[in-house]
Amino acid sequence: MSWNRLEHQVWNQLKIHDIQNERLILAVSGGLDSMVLLQVLQRLNLKNTLIVAHFHHGKSADSAQTVFRDYALTAVQNACENNEFKMKPHRQKIVFEYAKSLVLLKSEADFRQARQHFMAGLIKKYPKVVVVTGHHQNDLLETFVLKMMRGSGVAGLKNFKEFNGNVFRPFLQNQKAQLRTYAQERKVQWVDDPSNQDTQFLRNWLRQDLFPQLEFRHSGALRNLFSSMDRLLRESGPGADPDQFFRSVHRQNSKKLIFKKSKKSCVIELDRIWYAHLDRTNKEKVLFLALKQAQNYYFELKHEGGLSKMEKKSSFWDITKGRVKEIIKRLDKNQKELKFIIGPLKALTSSKKIMLQFKM
Repeated sequence: MSWNRLEHQVWNQLKIHDIQNERLILAVSGGLDSMVLLQVLQRLNLKNTLIVAHFHHGKSADSAQTVFRDYALTAVQNACENNEFKMKPHRQKIVFEYAKSLVLLKSEADFRQARQHFMAGLIKKYPKVVVVTGHHQNDLLETFVLKMMRGSGVAGLKNFKEFNGNVFRPFLQNQKAQLRTYAQERKVQWVDDPSNQDTQFLRNWLRQDLFPQLEFRHSGALRNLFSSMDRLLRESGPGADPDQFFRSVHRQNSKKLIFKKSKKSCVIELDRIWYAHLDRTNKEKVLFLALKQAQNYYFELKHEGGLSKMEKKSSFWDITKGRVKEIIKRLDKNQKELKFIIGPLKALTSSKKIMLQFKM
């Protein structure tokens, strides 16, 4: 059975972060988001083992909550045993791990601490794993607004990103409505937590009352909030400092961006899939800094007197935003192989690699 758009998206994200062959621990509660996450990764039929982790919060003073928790456990267990997604050949192994609280948990802090203790035990049991969660764009927006209301700023969100080296959140670019649509199309079974309807909790009030009213009063309000939040986080994060961004790229993606040099040229190689996944702003930063690296080497050679008169007069090295955009425009063409020349730059691409060769 072929993959749909969301499944292709997650597969590309796994490849971009080079974790498609890693052992993954999926935090699955039984709710919509995590059950969609489970089905997507089942359908991708990865080579690696999926460890599906579910924590049952035990009995509750509220009988409806106790029923929900039992149903959620059963739903996750059934999904793990579903053989519908086995393909040829079936390489993926699913391991179901769960724990049940033996004490009465009373607060959100108790729930969170118990889940963290459970996950820490699994990470110790299965070393060198990546934890995967179903957090989506709405979750990030809710957290962002709560922090703004409490006056705590955005600093605490710096690790709430798609992949921070330990935790992978593939749905951060997706709104909850998209996950619901996927669940309906793929007939995903999930269980709704009745406590999510209680607007005494501030997060639930945002989700159930404030955000729908904003959207009703001003169509597109949530989309604009998402956009503003994303821009603010980018501008206040490591990407705000180009040099820091470049160092970060090299540190986290040493195989994605490679700089080579000789007396006659310097070459910058980019992983094309990784590059294609970057947003427009970060593409501009990567290309600008690639040109900057080549320019620095150019002036290094010029200082040594190793450049020809023609190259010394070249205006190519006056790096402008327009030139960066021109290169991006050409690289973004939907062709498997590309070749173009701009001044001393010769660009060649394949389906996997972009090679920028600067003639010195």
